Amino acid sequence: MFRVFFSSALLILFSFHAGASEKTINHVLEQFSKSIKQKDKAAFLALFHSDNSSWVSSMSEQDFENKADVNSHSRVKEHSITKFIKWAESDKRDTEVRFTNCSIMSDSSIGIAYCDYEFFLAGKRTNFGHEAFSLIKDETDWKIVSIIFSTTIDKPSSINRSK
Repeated sequence: MFRVFFSSALLILFSFHAGASEKTINHVLEQFSKSIKQKDKAAFLALFHSDNSSWVSSMSEQDFENKADVNSHSRVKEHSITKFIKWAESDKRDTEVRFTNCSIMSDSSIGIAYCDYEFFLAGKRTNFGHEAFSLIKDETDWKIVSIIFSTTIDKPSSINRSK
């Protein structure tokens, strides 16, 4: 009887803790979107474990074959979190990323979030795909360690991200 009670208590405690971790990780995703929309460099960078956190994309096969991104010679592209937020800060157009259909798994130390995303410039969707975040819990907060994402370009455009 004690074993059943103890096992049930541990299961309830773990479920509560996992749920709390998932809510906190979801909050990190919300802050990620908010900091991009508000062009808030400090808030954006604070979400990452390190300025060197990995951020890598893979262009859809169709877009790569059709050369949808004329500046890309490779399907896989490494991104810099600091260069991205500097670009977003300096670009006068509204910038927004929206996440839907997020699945989050975690324990008290590591977490993974997998979402559909859409990226908008000046109110127009420019690309979309799936994005996966790997997170780690430090002494106080969940931090993004790496991001990988697929990207499908809505249509060939002359979007200049270096503005």
